[in-house]
Amino acid sequence: MQNIQLVNEAREAAQRLSPFKTFLAKRFGKKIYLCHEGPEKHEGWTGQLPFYLFWCSVCEHWAKNYPNGFPERQRLHCSNCNARYSFVQLRIQLQMVSELFKVAYRIRTMKRDSGTDSGAGSV
Repeated sequence: MQNIQLVNEAREAAQRLSPFKTFLAKRFGKKIYLCHEGPEKHEGWTGQLPFYLFWCSVCEHWAKNYPNGFPERQRLHCSNCNARYSFVQLRIQLQMVSELFKVAYRIRTMKRDSGTDSGAGSV
């Protein structure tokens, strides 16, 4: 039932898009923020979630969904064919790259420090 509702809402929202946003979504996979929805519209929900409109390249239809999963692996599901699209925000991607460099630096420092300690004991 909810998927049918999302499909209809996506179709209506797509009709209101500017030609430029339509081009960005279809050509480059841009996700377009629509609104926040919560308990007043979705029974059983306790908070608000952001909803996005996006073009599904698998079924070639507009889809509306909210980000699913943990921030490091968020994704949007097509409301028509259930295809999954990555939705990891740029801020999270940069944070993950930063953490990777920190770990690499720590490993390099540990190797360097352990190499100087073993050489100091031999005379």
